[in-house]
Amino acid sequence: MTLSNVRVGNFVEVKESSIGSHTNAAHLSYIGDAEIGSGVNLGCGFVTCNFDGTVREGRRKHRTQIGNNVFVGSDSQVVAPIEIADGTYIASGSTVTESVPEKDSLVIARERQVTKPGYAKKYRSQSGG
Repeated sequence: MTLSNVRVGNFVEVKESSIGSHTNAAHLSYIGDAEIGSGVNLGCGFVTCNFDGTVREGRRKHRTQIGNNVFVGSDSQVVAPIEIADGTYIASGSTVTESVPEKDSLVIARERQVTKPGYAKKYRSQSGG
């Protein structure tokens, strides 16, 4: 693990990773088997999903590579193996499952919200609550 001019907040686990200078990992995050560039902002609740039980090239845990000057919004995950190009913005609440090869990309990877009026009341009455 390499840390230089890096801000790591509360409850951040860093394992088998390198983090570039002037990078910020807010809090409540897991950074495992990753190479994080310089000038990166990792929002609260960021997770590198590095283990899926599959053996690839003799490894059970997979690498995440995040370029320089990347912004990752809160509550986002990246599923390794994955590479994120320099300057990419990842929208809050995204689960990124494909590499982002183009610099300065915007990634939004989340389901559309569905609201069902009255459903909670109906559910409570059926469950006895």
